[in-house]
Amino acid sequence: MIEHLFGLTAPLTRPANAPVRRITPLQEKRAKPEEVKRSASREDVHRLICTKTMAAAEVGEALAISTKAAAAHLRRLEEAHQAVKCDNVIVNGRKVPKFRGVQ
Repeated sequence: MIEHLFGLTAPLTRPANAPVRRITPLQEKRAKPEEVKRSASREDVHRLICTKTMAAAEVGEALAISTKAAAAHLRRLEEAHQAVKCDNVIVNGRKVPKFRGVQ
């Protein structure tokens, strides 16, 4: 199984028909405004931060989603210029950004 690491056998090779992972440039991965609101949760996040300035944890609690998911939605909204960071709050000694929605 790991004999090739010690030079006992030939190294493993990828079959010719195996899929190759393409690494897309960062510009292609950026969120486009028309594609951002395809997620129902992301629409809810945008609607919520348009009414009140909130951090990712507050958004997660309000919508009953994880903080990680809320942060990902906020990041996508920010990339599409539909949310902006307005100030920071200190939570457990860490700076946490607050976001507000842009119409």
